[in-house]
Amino acid sequence: MTEPLRHRQPWTRPEIFASVSCVVALAAMVGTIANSCASHKSAAVNQAQYDETKLNQRIDSRIQSSTKLDTVIEKLNGISERLSRLEGWKEGIESRVSKISKEQGELKQHVSGQQALAKLVNPNRVLATIRAELSAAGEQSASLPRSQVLEYKNAVKELPPSTNAYWATVAAIINYQSLLDQLSGEAPDPAKVSHPCAGLTTSKHSSSYGNTFTGAPIANCVVDLDRETFIDDTFVDCVVRYHNGPTMLRNVQFINCRFILDPPPTEPSPQQVQLLQALLDAQSQTRVRLTT
Repeated sequence: MTEPLRHRQPWTRPEIFASVSCVVALAAMVGTIANSCASHKSAAVNQAQYDETKLNQRIDSRIQSSTKLDTVIEKLNGISERLSRLEGWKEGIESRVSKISKEQGELKQHVSGQQALAKLVNPNRVLATIRAELSAAGEQSASLPRSQVLEYKNAVKELPPSTNAYWATVAAIINYQSLLDQLSGEAPDPAKVSHPCAGLTTSKHSSSYGNTFTGAPIANCVVDLDRETFIDDTFVDCVVRYHNGPTMLRNVQFINCRFILDPPPTEPSPQQVQLLQALLDAQSQTRVRLTT
C-alpha cells in the first residue's frame, strides 16, 4: 500500500530525484571533458616542446653551417690572394724568359758572326801574331795583362795541333807566362835564386847525362831536363830549362819554378807533348804536376 505523500522525504520525490540524476550525469560528463582537455593539453605541450627542441636544433645546425661556410669563404679568399700572387710571378717569369730568349738569339747571331770571321782568319797568321807580341813583350820585360795571355792560351787550344808552329807558339806562351810569374815575385829570378847543381845543370864546362833522380827534393837549382830521368821528384824554386832532348818525367811536381823552353820541332815527341800540354793546361804555372 502506498505511503501517503505527506510522509515522504524530499529526495524521494520523483521530480527531485530526476534533477539530481541529471546533475550527477552532467558533472561526470564535465569531469570526463576536463580530463580529456587536460590530456590533450599535456600532449599539445609535449608536442610544442618537441617542436621547439627540433627547431632549436635546426637553428643551431644552420648556425654551424653558416660558421663553416664563413671558414670556407675565408679559405677561398686566401687561395684567391695566393693565385693572384702566382699570376704576378708568372708574368714576371714570362718576362724574364722572353728577355733570356732574346739575349740567346742575339748571342747566337754573335757566335755565328764570330764563326764566320774565324773561317776568314788564317790560323797560321793568328799563331804568328801571338808569338810576335809575346816576343816583343819578353824582350822589353813588359807585363801584358794576364787576361790577354789567357786569351792567347784559349785561342791556341781552339786550333788543331797540326797547325804550323803550333807547339812553338805553346812554348812561347809558357815562357812568357813564366816571366810574368817572375816579375810578380811568384817564381825565382834565375840570376838571384837558382844556381848550377851537380848532375842537373849542363854548361860549357860541365855536363852530365843519363842520370836518374828518384824521390829527391830539388830546390834552387838550374835544371836541364834533357837526357835525364826524373821519378817522384819535386822541383821547388828552380829554373827549369828544356832543349827538346829526350827526357823522362814520371809523377813529378813543379812548385814556383821558372820555365825556359826552346821552340820544339814541328812534330814533337810524346814526352815533349806531355810537358807542353801539362804546362799549357795548368791554371797556374806556379804549381804543375805530371802524373805519368
